[in-house]
Amino acid sequence: MRELIVSKRIEALATAVGHAESVCDIGCDHGYLSIYMVRKHICDKAYAMDLRVGPLSKARDNIHEYGLDDKIRTVLSDGFEAYEPRMGDTAVIAGMGGELIIDILANALAKGNLNGISNIILSPHTNVPMVREYVLSHGFVIDEEWLMYDEPKYYSIMRLKKGDSKDDKPYSRIELEYGRRLLEKKDPILLERTNKDIVKLKKVAESLRELHNTDIQKRIEQLQQQIKEKEDVRNLLCQ
Repeated sequence: MRELIVSKRIEALATAVGHAESVCDIGCDHGYLSIYMVRKHICDKAYAMDLRVGPLSKARDNIHEYGLDDKIRTVLSDGFEAYEPRMGDTAVIAGMGGELIIDILANALAKGNLNGISNIILSPHTNVPMVREYVLSHGFVIDEEWLMYDEPKYYSIMRLKKGDSKDDKPYSRIELEYGRRLLEKKDPILLERTNKDIVKLKKVAESLRELHNTDIQKRIEQLQQQIKEKEDVRNLLCQ
């Protein structure tokens, strides 16, 4: 049996779950998150779910290799289509774009397939602000949020719970963009990423100025606005 070596991203996803009796891994790919969670006693059992036969077959092979056939069940499922309440109240949706995550949640909500789910861990690779806006407007609370770096990318992870928001006021545009929970705790990884973004934007703006082209002045002004916003966020994180 191979030594189980997983990415920092998978470790962070498992940490976000905390502990659960059973977890549904939606879009499980080769099943390593489910395997890691069971082996680390984060959950007693898991359901590795995917709509693709090939990756699900590979996940089944990996589960067998680590001797976890009695703990992890593979399920052919498009999102939550095959979910049943007996599978547990916790789900992870990760490793895909934000628009696809929204589609999965929207389809599940429309069909009542989330009735047994109370905790959802999301990690959208794109369109994170869009995901925040969607879940907040569809009966979820962003209970906690993390930002982590696994070379060469930053990954957002958020834990959702069902119910009315514990926050008194709606999210501002800045909070949707950067994450209220991350701003509240002055997240050092968010500060690191913001500093890098400022440096990149300034380099782009400077290179455009060197072209001496009046047609790109509007683009330079847009970049300056983005830089100003990120500098304001940086100041907030440093307070």
